[in-house]
Amino acid sequence: QRGLAKYFTGVFGSPEKKEILNKNILKQYNLISTEVMFVGDSIDDWQGVQGLGIEFVGRITDTNSFEGLKIKTFIRNIFDLEKILGDYCETTDFTD
Repeated sequence: QRGLAKYFTGVFGSPEKKEILNKNILKQYNLISTEVMFVGDSIDDWQGVQGLGIEFVGRITDTNSFEGLKIKTFIRNIFDLEKILGDYCETTDFTD
């Protein structure tokens, strides 16, 4: 509906711990962590990618600004995501 489906293999969530879920997704789809982007709106989401090499995009909400965390990319709404994904795809080498 928003034209973003081409960027996603799936959408996954709780109740499983994010780190375990992320490791399972990498394994299940035979993905290279540096070629994966996680869009999240909580500290749990951010913590779930730590140490895995997955790019994290923080979705800022009224209750979560991710203040004080080392996050380089933020969005305020889903409509900002297409530009972020386009830029990421242009600058990421997927040939390894």
